[in-house]
Amino acid sequence: LVPMLNDAARNECYAEAIRRSFRPTQAGDGRRTFAALDVGTGTGLLAMLVASRFEEVAADPSPLDGPPQVLSVEMEEPMAELARRIIECNGLQQRIKVTALHSTSLPPPPPNAAAYSICTSELLDYQLVGEGIIPTLRDLHSRGVLSPSAAVVPSSARIHARVLSSTTGFKDYCDSPSSYGGLKLPPDDQDSSPPIVAFQPTLLPESSYLTPAFSTLDFSFTSSSAFPSSRRSRSKVVASGGGEAVAVLFWWTLGLADGVEYDGRPGARGRFQDHWPASVYVLPRSGRAAVARGEEIEVA
Repeated sequence: LVPMLNDAARNECYAEAIRRSFRPTQAGDGRRTFAALDVGTGTGLLAMLVASRFEEVAADPSPLDGPPQVLSVEMEEPMAELARRIIECNGLQQRIKVTALHSTSLPPPPPNAAAYSICTSELLDYQLVGEGIIPTLRDLHSRGVLSPSAAVVPSSARIHARVLSSTTGFKDYCDSPSSYGGLKLPPDDQDSSPPIVAFQPTLLPESSYLTPAFSTLDFSFTSSSAFPSSRRSRSKVVASGGGEAVAVLFWWTLGLADGVEYDGRPGARGRFQDHWPASVYVLPRSGRAAVARGEEIEVA
């Protein structure tokens, strides 16, 4: 949590995306209002970034017909209480309401109430989707909690990859030992689910890479129909080196709004960080193959 809050690039991207996406909406009865939803509020930072934009709306020539509000939902009560305390310390408790519940229990706005103008979240891990951003946002879209006009921050993501020939830094994850201390261990003669390892690729020399970077999968979070229809992708890339393909390094970039992108590329921020590191997918033995420089290979 602390390293993530200290990630200035992340915070600045969210702040800029919120500034660009911030806009009032018309309620069913014609009132000009502003309402925001923050899902998985954590410390309340994103909710407070939204609330900090209210002064710009107040200065708009067309005033709002009612006070702007942010609803923050956090499923863990201790975390929700921490967010309340932080929000109160910043004097924003009149603008932000923190509720301890899961987003699936959040009802759609009443017919004449304001639709949410913006939805913020940070349900992301180093594998991108491991914290449930896809089912969470799909549920909110499909049940009408979010209207089609709502700005969603982040709005998109893309996974990138490179094929590796070296196991430096993660060799212990690759092949099971057959024995230890005279005791037989499960034989490694079958393909099991290979591990995905959070990894700092600065440990690897450039010669460890068999391919340049390539894109594998795109995500859009702006509507229930925009998510990928398949969890599988196939990418073709020309090898830039030769050797045995043993693993795939992958990372992601995050689109937060038009023109605002968080770059998760290894080394992009010039320092160690452990909340959104690159990951290594170790190939099962049947998936490993010799690769020649200049050869076109398919990664699935």
